[in-house]
Amino acid sequence: MKNNKDEEQILVVKSDIIFKKEKWQGLKTDNLDYCIDLIKNNCEFKRRGDMENDPSFQQIIPYALFNYKDKYFVYKYLENAGEKRLVDHCQVGVGGHINKDDINSGQDILEQGMMREWNEEVDFRGNLLQKKL
Repeated sequence: MKNNKDEEQILVVKSDIIFKKEKWQGLKTDNLDYCIDLIKNNCEFKRRGDMENDPSFQQIIPYALFNYKDKYFVYKYLENAGEKRLVDHCQVGVGGHINKDDINSGQDILEQGMMREWNEEVDFRGNLLQKKL
């Protein structure tokens, strides 16, 4: 059975481009400006269903951490979560795929995607201070 998410157009970069200097996995904090420029200059949109198991592309997923003083936001995926494989897993931040809806003239697509995910997942009322890690 096909999932509607399979048809979503998501932001990806060819693996040989993003890993040109080195292969890494997980959170990338060094050479961040280089990585961001690399993504922005080499990204394209592809069908999510085709990308889920294609190692020749990397799916770009910005991730937001939220803290106040010495406390961090953590949440647990519940049974009705859209991603069944994540049910009962805890997350220390909010993130998700960037899609074509995140394109907004003059806006940073990575930040737009991150803020869309944040607003979808979190009911927060207040001021946010953004800082790149």
